[in-house]
Amino acid sequence: MSHPFIMNCCGGQKFVALPFLGYTRMEETLILLAVMGLLFLIPFGVLKLASTPKEKLTIGTFITLVIAVVFQVVYNSDYVTFALSSIDASVADTGSLRTGYEFYRNSLPDSESRGQLDVYTREWRRKPHVSVGVLTPEEANDLAESILSERERFYHVDHLAFPLPFFTHGPYWGYHTFDGTANKDVSKARPSDARKLSTTYTTYVDALNRDRDFMMDKYSMLYERVRTALSEALGGGEIKHLEGVGLPGFHIIPSHIAWSLQVFRFHTDEAYEMFLNSAEEGKRANFDHEANNCDPTSRISFTLPIRMPDETSGLNYIDFGEGTGESLDGGLKAQRYYEETCSKRYPYRCYIQRREMYEVGNLVVHAGKLVHSIGHWNYTSYDTERITMQGFGFRCRGPKNDKDTWFIYW
Repeated sequence: MSHPFIMNCCGGQKFVALPFLGYTRMEETLILLAVMGLLFLIPFGVLKLASTPKEKLTIGTFITLVIAVVFQVVYNSDYVTFALSSIDASVADTGSLRTGYEFYRNSLPDSESRGQLDVYTREWRRKPHVSVGVLTPEEANDLAESILSERERFYHVDHLAFPLPFFTHGPYWGYHTFDGTANKDVSKARPSDARKLSTTYTTYVDALNRDRDFMMDKYSMLYERVRTALSEALGGGEIKHLEGVGLPGFHIIPSHIAWSLQVFRFHTDEAYEMFLNSAEEGKRANFDHEANNCDPTSRISFTLPIRMPDETSGLNYIDFGEGTGESLDGGLKAQRYYEETCSKRYPYRCYIQRREMYEVGNLVVHAGKLVHSIGHWNYTSYDTERITMQGFGFRCRGPKNDKDTWFIYW
């Protein structure tokens, strides 16, 4: 599918392909062009006020020096460092590190909790598990084109990405509010915003009513294959879609210069109890996880790579185990972060960042408490994108303690 210079998506929103940057929302693009125009025209307007060649030369030299000094100061000072550090996510927050470390520690041979956590081996807690054979490269490419043909149905994740191109196809509960009255942007939206499809202006309930049946119908064969692959990866058992909530959906992230920085934050995925409580409050799901004998420690996340912008794309994750391996930059011996404070008192500060390289069509499953993030990639052109299917799941044994059933959702 072609990548137009002006892309229409998300209920009529427009994104412009800016040279050397990538797709950017139309409103911010116009503001940027206006500012650049003013910066270009003001010096010429000042020069026209000069009456003699000498005055023009003096003013022109002064303007040139000011621009050069400002550029040099901004480029080489802490301003840029501060701006980048404000969005840099190369180091996980303490809460995520503690959660991830406790989860890893409970898998060690001498852990008292290990018997309760039999869903995963130790390696599952240290790294993602890869299940192959969901899609061939040709099937993945056809699926990517089919997804891109639905751009008007995408949701812009504007509460996180602002003007940058980060979309979902199908709602993810963590991005939308359940109740529009709880979101001032939804409840006070202007009439002109009524058609906008974004995480700011569209509630989860509205998105479900709009998309769930459509997604099930359009991608039914894909869902069947993913359920089969998950059953194999999880050691058997039935895989079911959790009723009344979102189906596994898609991230669509067109390449942008911003995504070449490590702006995607390290995190652990939310506990499924949090989701169920929110869903019940939103009157979407009435699921008794205690009666169904569900295992809180079994929370999984899964990703199906459908199209990747380059061969280095993948999942960044944190390994609290021993040993060495490739760093995020590849090919180098991995280094421990927080080495100066890595100690018995702060064991969660002793870790290595690694990357699981994605292969198109191969399902990747990992524990929900694995500390992870979307892997950044080098920007080459606006007409490449990263497309993945995303979903979560948890295990239950049912009221009669029969065979395992995994419920999946997004």
